[in-house]
Amino acid sequence: MLSGRRLHALRNELNVLAVGLLLLRRELEYSDRRELHEALDRMERALGRCVDLLAVSDAGPQPSG
Repeated sequence: MLSGRRLHALRNELNVLAVGLLLLRRELEYSDRRELHEALDRMERALGRCVDLLAVSDAGPQPSG
């Protein structure tokens, strides 16, 4: 399990990535290059999954069944 300090650092890095993705989305708003939009969509989903995993890690161990 990650220490509180490392979790905080990871949250900060994920925030940096989220802001970067928002800026890229804005820059590509008028682009008609489908592959760029698809790649950005995949990156946003991956970031979302990382945030979800971090939230589960923050919640601690879950009781089984």
